[in-house]
Amino acid sequence: MNFKIAIPSGNRNKSKNFKTIEYLNKLGIIDNIFLFLNTEIDEIDYRKNYNLDNINIVIAKSNNIVDARNFIEKEYFENGERILCLDDDIRFIKFKDGDAIKKIETKEEFIEQFNKGFDLLKENDSKLFGVYPIDNDLWFSKARTTIGNNYILAVCSGIIVDKTLPKQRVELKIKEEYERAFIYGKNIRLGFLLVGTVYYRKDGIGLRSFEEQKRICEKIIQLYPDKYSKTPLKINSKKTNCDLRLQL
Repeated sequence: MNFKIAIPSGNRNKSKNFKTIEYLNKLGIIDNIFLFLNTEIDEIDYRKNYNLDNINIVIAKSNNIVDARNFIEKEYFENGERILCLDDDIRFIKFKDGDAIKKIETKEEFIEQFNKGFDLLKENDSKLFGVYPIDNDLWFSKARTTIGNNYILAVCSGIIVDKTLPKQRVELKIKEEYERAFIYGKNIRLGFLLVGTVYYRKDGIGLRSFEEQKRICEKIIQLYPDKYSKTPLKINSKKTNCDLRLQL
């Protein structure tokens, strides 16, 4: 495996949503996993409640997810390292095998699929890739790999470490994926990988009100005015979620 795995976690000292490491262990992946926690007390609680015998635990002293990502991506690892960044609540990952859609069930499948992502970064002079954002097999079957100004889910993404890049703004944390992608510049969204998780739970990052999402989206538009379609705000019909329409 020519990459390392970085998992930030917070507010899940004892949670049924702490799934990623369990999933990786089922695949037989036990090496090169780095779990980033806020404090030494968190480490005690996590070790008591989860099987972390083979995990490298790093105390990041981060108060939020943006602080954690800044520490992981701009401070902890060395320039040029390949890092697969995973959130702590991943239940499965799917991939395309010809016309079939399958769940990754072996270490070999996992390594092969993500190595393809990192190889694409090298081939396209890019430093960030992401995966298909919605667990819908029909839509996923039609997905294509795209290169440009993509929406990149932070929950499952690969980076080439570049410490010269600026850090993310903490005040944008509830929609941090947008600025993260803009900082990395040209990125790649893989059309052959999909992640299974549940968003906006009470633990972890926590719930995000519609009003706060909209306010932060409008702030991001002001900070990065040339990244969007003519109608940048994407609001769902029930006004519970607000996102941005990006221009490739």
